[in-house]
Amino acid sequence: DFGSDTLIMPGYIKVTPVGIFNNNEDATVAIYPNPAQGQLFVSLPENFISDLALLDVSGRQLISLKNQRALVNLNTSGLKAGMYIIKITQVETGVTISKRVMMN
Repeated sequence: DFGSDTLIMPGYIKVTPVGIFNNNEDATVAIYPNPAQGQLFVSLPENFISDLALLDVSGRQLISLKNQRALVNLNTSGLKAGMYIIKITQVETGVTISKRVMMN
């Protein structure tokens, strides 16, 4: 269960965080495609600066990007098929969103 704040469509996850982005109710993060093959995109809200981390299921950090904005392209071509966790941390507040993504 992804919760009522997550819209799931084939190959696409749209996350609508509640109360954590400086009271900006329109702030959304989109992660696509899901499942991914070779690359994963993270679309961040306007004026949103974040740190991103991609973790395997054991919690080992595989990719780390600091101070990212707008549309971020993660190269996942070297990853094995399976489930991973993407952590998105808003730099200003330190609040983190974690979502599951699949690699094919």
